[in-house]
Amino acid sequence: MVERSAHGPESDGAQSIARAGRLVLAVADAGSTGIRLSMLAAALELPQPTVHRMLGALCRVGVLHRMPRSNRYFLGRALAAPRGAAVPFEVLQRAARPALIRLATRVGDNVFLSVRDRYEAVCLDRMEGAFPIRYGLLDIGVRRPLGMGAASLALLAQLPDDAVDDALRVNRDLLTGAHAPSHLRLLVEQTRLDGFAFDDGRLFAGGCGIGMAIATGDQPALGAISIGAIAARMPRERLPELADALRAEVGSIAQALDARAQLDGSA
Repeated sequence: MVERSAHGPESDGAQSIARAGRLVLAVADAGSTGIRLSMLAAALELPQPTVHRMLGALCRVGVLHRMPRSNRYFLGRALAAPRGAAVPFEVLQRAARPALIRLATRVGDNVFLSVRDRYEAVCLDRMEGAFPIRYGLLDIGVRRPLGMGAASLALLAQLPDDAVDDALRVNRDLLTGAHAPSHLRLLVEQTRLDGFAFDDGRLFAGGCGIGMAIATGDQPALGAISIGAIAARMPRERLPELADALRAEVGSIAQALDARAQLDGSA
């Protein structure tokens, strides 16, 4: 009986499968914001040309998907949940843009789209309302710990209690004062009761924000939309009106995502 070399074809094949598995897991960990080739190569400690070949092969069979505009990689249709839980952030941005425009036009204040990336909230898009006084304008790409700001608090409140505890523990050095973990736990409960998150000046003195998570079915929140204004434009008696406006547009975004998922499923 011939003994195979430790470095023979079977060993090489197993090594390639293990590398591909690690690559897919790294893309899955990146979540809805995706991940670039350079970051994957660094995480796996592999040459970029090697990772590029692996990514190409995995994209061809539908395990991964590359968004041409951003060159970020996401889980492909072959691994997507039945209702498309892992929605690429560019897809969410396109689905939400009409809702942001309508909302900014309706309320006259600044409107933001945010998404959760592990224990942070990332601003993906914004629309400026017609009111001339701006409130704490949040730039696209800015990150905040979960719980800081209306959209970020809405995303935090959507998580199960153990994940909320994890987020507060990871970010504990950044969560101080009005954003102390003990206070945020109370705000999470209030957000769940109200159905929206309200920031009464904790983030920016003289400003307020109201946010609502975007969720479909039983899946975790895909993102959140929020309205920011100076405090004089967001008295508590206006909150029901703003919450209704947010709720309508959250519903429109969910419908747009559902329609896209159905088209993808029939393709």
